[in-house]
Amino acid sequence: MNLISDDLEKAELFNCYFSAQMHLGQHENDFPALPPISFLTVERLQDIVAVESDVLKYLCQSNPCKSCGPDGISNHILKYCAQSLYKPLTRLFNFSLRSGVYPSLWKVSNVCPVYKSKGDKNIMSNYRPIALLSSVSKILKKIIYKAIYEFCEFHDLLITENSDYADVIYDNCSSADSANIEHVQRRACIISTGAIRVTKHVTLLKEVGLELLKTSRKVHRLTYLYKIKNHLVPDYLRNFHPLFHHNTENYNLRRHANLIPIRSRTVAYYNSFLLATIRDWNSLSAELISATSLASFKRLLKKNLNLCSKKYIHEGMVMRKRFILDYA
Repeated sequence: MNLISDDLEKAELFNCYFSAQMHLGQHENDFPALPPISFLTVERLQDIVAVESDVLKYLCQSNPCKSCGPDGISNHILKYCAQSLYKPLTRLFNFSLRSGVYPSLWKVSNVCPVYKSKGDKNIMSNYRPIALLSSVSKILKKIIYKAIYEFCEFHDLLITENSDYADVIYDNCSSADSANIEHVQRRACIISTGAIRVTKHVTLLKEVGLELLKTSRKVHRLTYLYKIKNHLVPDYLRNFHPLFHHNTENYNLRRHANLIPIRSRTVAYYNSFLLATIRDWNSLSAELISATSLASFKRLLKKNLNLCSKKYIHEGMVMRKRFILDYA
């Protein structure tokens, strides 16, 4: 094993290693064609305007403990100089939005290798990349996000019923489809952590603080059945209330809190939302079933399934990378 001591050579090695984990096309023909676009409304979001009150709020919410990006402007400065900065930054944001020009420096990030807390520190595969973007650019991103979200909400483009229950109702997929979905999650974990392709799926999930999508869907199904049972769902689902044993029997049996199983003749119906969730519900402990609030039910359920509660999420598209290694 050759040990590298020169900082610049280390940066080049990490650059090659991290870049090899994902390949983006350099030309327009390298990207897949987009499907035909259909519009759900005739209204269009023509202009986005930054408001001084929003800029001031986001400046005051800056976390001074986080590192700064390539522009060298720290969150500490943004937070404690917010009263002096929010007006000129508002003008700068509006000029960028009107002209359609995004500052080049905001497209750059400092990518630093972070040790994964396991394995030999002299091996590159035991490091993952962390991209440090400009803190000012993140404020503009929040402004754009707010404008798009409010537009979609005002024109009823956010279908909460579909997004809220999609992975619950449509959990009854084939084994091949389920494996494909898990593969997509695995690829996302590899990209976000910078791990090599042969890394075990369980190791990747533990690294980013996630669980298998199948387990996640099980948690969601049980959670929504709890909400149905306690009438915490929209009106159109309140009648979707399966019978418990205590509704049909006059005796206080040990299984009085269990749901009555539903018979099925086909595998598809057997694995459908209601039947599968009833089986999972009846296997829960009495403490879980009798939880007094939704928050306590979720907490006890995750504890019962030994799920991770801490998740690491990193956002941002890196168009150009500058690697800076700071060694003491």
